[in-house]
Amino acid sequence: MVIVGAPRLSPSMVHELRQFLEDFGEGTSWGVLDEAGLMELHGQGLEEIEAVSADEVFTPRGEGVAPSNPANVFSDLGQWCLKVLLSHRLPPALQIVARGLRVGRPIRNASELARVAGVSGPVAWRTVSALQQEGLLSHPEPLRPLQTDVLMARWRAASLRGGLDIRTRWLFPSRLGSLERLSSAIRAVDAAREGDPRRALGLFAAAEVLGQGFVEGVAPFLLHEDPQAGELERLGLMVAGVGERVDVFVRRPRFASSVFRGATVVDGVPVADALQIWLDVSHHPARGAEMAEYLARGVLAEIVTSGEVGLLSDEDEP
Repeated sequence: MVIVGAPRLSPSMVHELRQFLEDFGEGTSWGVLDEAGLMELHGQGLEEIEAVSADEVFTPRGEGVAPSNPANVFSDLGQWCLKVLLSHRLPPALQIVARGLRVGRPIRNASELARVAGVSGPVAWRTVSALQQEGLLSHPEPLRPLQTDVLMARWRAASLRGGLDIRTRWLFPSRLGSLERLSSAIRAVDAAREGDPRRALGLFAAAEVLGQGFVEGVAPFLLHEDPQAGELERLGLMVAGVGERVDVFVRRPRFASSVFRGATVVDGVPVADALQIWLDVSHHPARGAEMAEYLARGVLAEIVTSGEVGLLSDEDEP
Protein backbone atom coordinates (compact mmCIF):
# COMPACT_ATOMS: atom_id res chain seq x y z
CA MET A 1 0.00 0.00 0.00
CA VAL A 2 1.24 3.49 -0.91
CA ILE A 3 0.96 6.08 1.90
CA VAL A 4 1.86 9.73 1.33
CA GLY A 5 2.44 11.79 4.46
CA ALA A 6 3.38 15.44 4.83
CA PRO A 7 2.91 18.32 7.27
CA ARG A 8 0.25 19.77 4.97
CA LEU A 9 -1.47 18.49 1.81
CA SER A 10 -3.87 20.70 -0.15
CA PRO A 11 -6.94 19.39 -2.01
CA SER A 12 -5.19 20.04 -5.32
CA MET A 13 -2.20 17.92 -4.27
CA VAL A 14 -4.48 15.07 -3.23
CA HIS A 15 -6.43 15.39 -6.48
CA GLU A 16 -3.24 15.15 -8.55
CA LEU A 17 -2.10 12.09 -6.59
CA ARG A 18 -5.53 10.45 -6.98
CA GLN A 19 -5.55 11.09 -10.72
CA PHE A 20 -2.01 9.72 -11.12
CA LEU A 21 -2.78 6.51 -9.23
CA GLU A 22 -6.08 6.00 -11.05
CA ASP A 23 -4.26 6.30 -14.36
CA PHE A 24 -1.09 4.36 -13.56
CA GLY A 25 -1.50 2.63 -10.18
CA GLU A 26 -3.05 -0.56 -11.59
CA GLY A 27 -5.38 -0.93 -8.61
CA THR A 28 -2.78 -0.18 -5.93
CA SER A 29 -4.25 0.65 -2.52
CA TRP A 30 -3.17 4.08 -1.33
CA GLY A 31 -3.74 6.75 1.28
CA VAL A 32 -2.75 10.23 2.40
CA LEU A 33 -2.13 11.70 5.87
CA ASP A 34 -1.12 15.11 7.13
CA GLU A 35 -0.73 16.95 10.44
CA ALA A 36 -3.90 18.99 9.89
CA GLY A 37 -6.02 15.87 10.33
CA LEU A 38 -6.34 14.71 6.73
CA MET A 39 -6.83 10.98 6.27
CA GLU A 40 -8.00 9.31 3.07
CA LEU A 41 -7.67 5.59 2.39
CA HIS A 42 -8.48 4.00 -0.96
CA GLY A 43 -8.55 0.31 -1.80
CA GLN A 44 -10.51 -2.86 -1.19
CA GLY A 45 -12.17 -2.66 2.23
CA LEU A 46 -10.46 0.63 3.13
CA GLU A 47 -13.05 3.18 1.98
CA GLU A 48 -15.49 1.89 4.60
CA ILE A 49 -13.17 3.43 7.21
CA GLU A 50 -14.39 6.84 8.32
CA ALA A 51 -12.06 9.34 6.66
CA VAL A 52 -11.41 13.07 6.67
CA SER A 53 -10.75 14.48 3.19
CA ALA A 54 -8.45 17.33 2.20
CA ASP A 55 -11.46 19.48 1.34
CA GLU A 56 -12.68 19.11 4.92
CA VAL A 57 -9.51 20.21 6.70
CA PHE A 58 -7.54 22.44 4.34
CA THR A 59 -7.36 26.18 4.98
CA PRO A 60 -5.13 28.38 2.76
CA ARG A 61 -2.28 29.99 4.68
CA GLY A 62 -3.18 33.26 6.34
CA GLU A 63 -6.94 32.64 6.46
CA GLY A 64 -7.18 31.45 10.05
CA VAL A 65 -9.12 28.42 11.14
CA ALA A 66 -10.91 26.05 8.81
CA PRO A 67 -14.58 26.69 8.09
CA SER A 68 -17.20 25.08 10.34
CA ASN A 69 -18.47 22.78 7.56
CA PRO A 70 -16.40 19.60 8.11
CA ALA A 71 -18.02 17.25 5.59
CA ASN A 72 -17.52 16.27 2.00
CA VAL A 73 -21.03 15.22 0.99
CA PHE A 74 -19.66 13.64 -2.19
CA SER A 75 -17.28 11.26 -0.45
CA ASP A 76 -17.97 7.57 -0.91
CA LEU A 77 -20.18 7.19 2.17
CA GLY A 78 -21.53 10.71 1.67
CA GLN A 79 -22.94 9.67 -1.71
CA TRP A 80 -24.50 6.60 -0.14
CA CYS A 81 -26.18 8.80 2.48
CA LEU A 82 -27.49 11.05 -0.32
CA LYS A 83 -29.09 8.04 -2.01
CA VAL A 84 -30.88 7.13 1.22
CA LEU A 85 -32.04 10.74 1.73
CA LEU A 86 -33.39 10.95 -1.83
CA SER A 87 -34.85 7.45 -2.07
CA HIS A 88 -38.45 8.41 -1.22
CA ARG A 89 -38.60 10.55 -4.36
CA LEU A 90 -38.02 7.56 -6.61
CA PRO A 91 -40.83 5.33 -7.93
CA PRO A 92 -41.48 2.53 -5.40
CA ALA A 93 -39.90 -0.19 -7.55
CA LEU A 94 -36.66 1.81 -7.83
CA GLN A 95 -36.32 3.01 -4.24
CA ILE A 96 -33.02 2.35 -2.48
CA VAL A 97 -32.77 -0.86 -0.49
CA ALA A 98 -30.79 -0.18 2.68
CA ARG A 99 -30.01 -3.08 5.01
CA GLY A 100 -32.61 -5.21 3.25
CA LEU A 101 -35.47 -2.66 3.43
CA ARG A 102 -36.74 -0.16 0.88
CA VAL A 103 -36.47 3.45 2.00
CA GLY A 104 -39.92 4.70 1.05
CA ARG A 105 -40.34 7.85 3.14
CA PRO A 106 -38.19 10.83 4.19
CA ILE A 107 -35.52 10.25 6.82
CA ARG A 108 -36.35 12.11 10.04
CA ASN A 109 -32.90 13.13 11.32
CA ALA A 110 -29.20 12.29 11.33
CA SER A 111 -29.65 9.53 13.91
CA GLU A 112 -32.18 7.75 11.71
CA LEU A 113 -29.95 8.26 8.67
CA ALA A 114 -27.09 6.52 10.49
CA ARG A 115 -29.35 3.62 11.47
CA VAL A 116 -31.03 3.14 8.09
CA ALA A 117 -27.90 3.67 5.97
CA GLY A 118 -25.68 1.62 8.26
CA VAL A 119 -23.06 4.35 8.71
CA SER A 120 -21.51 5.84 11.83
CA GLY A 121 -23.23 8.67 13.67
CA PRO A 122 -20.48 11.22 12.84
CA VAL A 123 -20.69 10.42 9.09
CA ALA A 124 -24.46 10.90 9.09
CA TRP A 125 -24.32 14.04 11.23
CA ARG A 126 -21.63 15.70 9.11
CA THR A 127 -23.50 14.89 5.89
CA VAL A 128 -26.79 16.30 7.18
CA SER A 129 -25.11 19.36 8.69
CA ALA A 130 -23.23 20.18 5.48
CA LEU A 131 -26.35 19.86 3.33
CA GLN A 132 -28.36 22.04 5.71
CA GLN A 133 -25.68 24.73 5.83
CA GLU A 134 -25.77 24.94 2.04
CA GLY A 135 -29.56 25.12 1.93
CA LEU A 136 -29.89 21.71 0.27
CA LEU A 137 -31.73 19.96 3.11
CA SER A 138 -34.54 21.14 5.36
CA HIS A 139 -33.85 21.88 9.05
CA PRO A 140 -37.17 20.75 10.58
CA GLU A 141 -37.80 17.02 10.72
CA PRO A 142 -38.18 15.08 8.50
CA LEU A 143 -35.18 15.82 6.29
CA ARG A 144 -36.52 17.01 2.92
CA PRO A 145 -34.08 17.62 0.04
CA LEU A 146 -34.17 21.21 -1.28
CA GLN A 147 -32.85 22.69 -4.55
CA THR A 148 -32.34 19.19 -5.88
CA ASP A 149 -31.43 20.52 -9.32
CA VAL A 150 -28.43 22.27 -7.75
CA LEU A 151 -27.56 19.24 -5.65
CA MET A 152 -27.68 16.86 -8.61
CA ALA A 153 -25.60 19.15 -10.81
CA ARG A 154 -22.89 19.24 -8.15
CA TRP A 155 -23.12 15.50 -7.61
CA ARG A 156 -22.72 14.82 -11.31
CA ALA A 157 -19.66 17.08 -11.43
CA ALA A 158 -18.14 15.27 -8.44
CA SER A 159 -18.57 11.91 -10.19
CA LEU A 160 -16.97 13.00 -13.45
CA ARG A 161 -14.17 10.43 -13.13
CA GLY A 162 -16.26 7.35 -12.52
CA GLY A 163 -13.49 4.75 -12.63
CA LEU A 164 -11.11 2.87 -14.92
CA ASP A 165 -12.81 0.92 -17.75
CA ILE A 166 -11.26 -2.39 -18.83
CA ARG A 167 -12.09 -3.60 -22.35
CA THR A 168 -12.83 -7.34 -22.22
CA ARG A 169 -14.09 -10.07 -24.53
CA TRP A 170 -15.51 -13.53 -24.00
CA LEU A 171 -13.04 -16.40 -23.75
CA PHE A 172 -15.30 -18.61 -25.87
CA PRO A 173 -17.96 -17.74 -28.46
CA SER A 174 -21.65 -18.16 -27.72
CA ARG A 175 -24.98 -17.52 -29.36
CA LEU A 176 -26.21 -15.63 -26.31
CA GLY A 177 -26.19 -11.83 -26.28
CA SER A 178 -23.54 -10.22 -24.09
CA LEU A 179 -26.00 -8.96 -21.46
CA GLU A 180 -27.76 -12.31 -21.17
CA ARG A 181 -24.46 -14.15 -21.04
CA LEU A 182 -22.98 -11.76 -18.49
CA SER A 183 -26.05 -12.07 -16.24
CA SER A 184 -25.83 -15.88 -16.41
CA ALA A 185 -22.11 -15.78 -15.58
CA ILE A 186 -22.69 -13.57 -12.54
CA ARG A 187 -25.43 -15.86 -11.24
CA ALA A 188 -23.23 -18.92 -11.70
CA VAL A 189 -20.22 -17.39 -9.95
CA ASP A 190 -22.27 -16.02 -7.06
CA ALA A 191 -23.94 -19.40 -6.54
CA ALA A 192 -20.60 -21.22 -6.53
CA ARG A 193 -18.70 -19.13 -3.99
CA GLU A 194 -19.37 -16.69 -1.17
CA GLY A 195 -17.35 -13.72 -0.02
CA ASP A 196 -16.35 -12.66 -3.53
CA PRO A 197 -15.61 -9.04 -4.45
CA ARG A 198 -18.74 -7.03 -5.08
CA ARG A 199 -20.03 -6.62 -8.60
CA ALA A 200 -23.15 -5.31 -10.34
CA LEU A 201 -24.46 -4.48 -13.79
CA GLY A 202 -24.08 -0.77 -14.51
CA LEU A 203 -24.87 2.04 -16.94
CA PHE A 204 -26.96 1.08 -19.99
CA ALA A 205 -27.15 -2.62 -19.08
CA ALA A 206 -28.48 -1.78 -15.62
CA ALA A 207 -31.03 0.60 -17.12
CA GLU A 208 -32.29 -2.15 -19.43
CA VAL A 209 -32.66 -4.65 -16.59
CA LEU A 210 -34.57 -2.07 -14.52
CA GLY A 211 -36.97 -1.50 -17.40
CA GLN A 212 -35.48 1.87 -18.34
CA GLY A 213 -33.61 0.79 -21.47
CA PHE A 214 -33.15 3.55 -23.99
CA VAL A 215 -29.80 3.05 -25.74
CA GLU A 216 -28.93 -0.03 -27.80
CA GLY A 217 -25.69 -1.23 -29.34
CA VAL A 218 -23.38 -0.42 -26.39
CA ALA A 219 -21.49 -3.32 -24.80
CA PRO A 220 -22.75 -3.97 -21.25
CA PHE A 221 -20.91 -2.53 -18.28
CA LEU A 222 -19.95 -4.61 -15.27
CA LEU A 223 -19.06 -2.68 -12.12
CA HIS A 224 -16.53 -4.78 -10.21
CA GLU A 225 -14.72 -4.06 -6.96
CA ASP A 226 -11.62 -6.09 -7.84
CA PRO A 227 -11.39 -6.82 -11.59
CA GLN A 228 -8.17 -8.80 -11.57
CA ALA A 229 -7.43 -11.33 -14.31
CA GLY A 230 -8.55 -14.26 -12.15
CA GLU A 231 -11.87 -12.61 -11.38
CA LEU A 232 -12.48 -11.89 -15.04
CA GLU A 233 -11.68 -15.48 -16.02
CA ARG A 234 -14.20 -16.81 -13.52
CA LEU A 235 -16.82 -14.82 -15.43
CA GLY A 236 -15.57 -16.16 -18.75
CA LEU A 237 -13.85 -12.91 -19.74
CA MET A 238 -10.36 -11.82 -20.73
CA VAL A 239 -8.79 -8.45 -21.50
CA ALA A 240 -9.32 -7.55 -25.15
CA GLY A 241 -6.26 -6.80 -27.20
CA VAL A 242 -5.75 -3.80 -29.48
CA GLY A 243 -8.20 -4.01 -32.37
CA GLU A 244 -10.18 -6.87 -30.81
CA ARG A 245 -13.92 -6.60 -30.27
CA VAL A 246 -15.21 -5.50 -26.87
CA ASP A 247 -17.98 -7.67 -25.41
CA VAL A 248 -18.07 -6.24 -21.87
CA PHE A 249 -16.65 -3.10 -20.29
CA VAL A 250 -15.51 -3.80 -16.72
CA ARG A 251 -15.27 -0.76 -14.48
CA ARG A 252 -13.73 -0.53 -11.02
CA PRO A 253 -15.92 2.14 -9.39
CA ARG A 254 -14.20 5.03 -7.72
CA PHE A 255 -16.93 5.18 -5.05
CA ALA A 256 -17.43 1.50 -4.36
CA SER A 257 -19.43 1.76 -1.14
CA SER A 258 -22.04 4.01 -2.70
CA VAL A 259 -22.27 1.84 -5.81
CA PHE A 260 -22.57 -1.56 -4.18
CA ARG A 261 -24.61 -0.57 -1.14
CA GLY A 262 -27.16 0.94 -3.49
CA ALA A 263 -27.31 -2.03 -5.86
CA THR A 264 -30.45 -4.14 -5.95
CA VAL A 265 -30.81 -7.78 -7.01
CA VAL A 266 -32.96 -8.52 -10.07
CA ASP A 267 -33.40 -12.19 -11.03
CA GLY A 268 -30.32 -13.10 -9.02
CA VAL A 269 -28.10 -10.41 -10.54
CA PRO A 270 -26.96 -7.26 -8.66
CA VAL A 271 -27.88 -4.12 -10.61
CA ALA A 272 -26.83 -0.51 -9.98
CA ASP A 273 -29.57 1.81 -8.68
CA ALA A 274 -31.26 4.43 -10.85
CA LEU A 275 -29.35 7.33 -9.29
CA GLN A 276 -26.02 5.62 -9.96
CA ILE A 277 -27.04 4.90 -13.55
CA TRP A 278 -27.85 8.57 -14.09
CA LEU A 279 -24.52 9.68 -12.63
CA ASP A 280 -22.52 7.19 -14.71
CA VAL A 281 -24.22 7.59 -18.08
CA SER A 282 -24.17 11.40 -17.86
CA HIS A 283 -20.52 11.42 -18.93
CA HIS A 284 -20.61 8.52 -21.40
CA PRO A 285 -19.89 9.50 -25.01
CA ALA A 286 -22.24 6.90 -26.54
CA ARG A 287 -25.58 8.71 -26.15
CA GLY A 288 -25.01 9.03 -22.42
CA ALA A 289 -26.42 12.55 -22.30
CA GLU A 290 -29.61 11.32 -23.99
CA MET A 291 -29.92 8.44 -21.53
CA ALA A 292 -29.44 10.80 -18.60
CA GLU A 293 -32.07 13.17 -19.97
CA TYR A 294 -34.48 10.26 -20.46
CA LEU A 295 -34.07 9.27 -16.80
CA ALA A 296 -34.29 12.88 -15.64
CA ARG A 297 -37.62 13.37 -17.39
CA GLY A 298 -38.91 10.01 -16.23
CA VAL A 299 -38.14 8.09 -13.05
CA LEU A 300 -35.85 10.81 -11.64
CA ALA A 301 -38.17 13.74 -12.38
CA GLU A 302 -38.84 14.36 -8.67
CA ILE A 303 -35.11 14.49 -7.92
CA VAL A 304 -33.25 16.06 -10.82
CA THR A 305 -35.76 18.92 -10.91
CA SER A 306 -36.77 20.90 -7.82
CA GLY A 307 -40.13 20.41 -6.21
CA GLU A 308 -41.91 19.48 -3.02
CA VAL A 309 -43.18 15.96 -2.47
CA GLY A 310 -45.86 14.91 0.01
CA LEU A 311 -44.66 12.93 3.00
CA LEU A 312 -45.60 9.30 3.46
CA SER A 313 -47.26 7.96 6.56
CA ASP A 314 -45.47 6.21 9.41
CA GLU A 315 -46.84 2.93 8.05
CA ASP A 316 -44.23 3.22 5.29
CA GLU A 317 -41.30 3.44 7.72
CA PRO A 318 -38.33 1.47 6.38
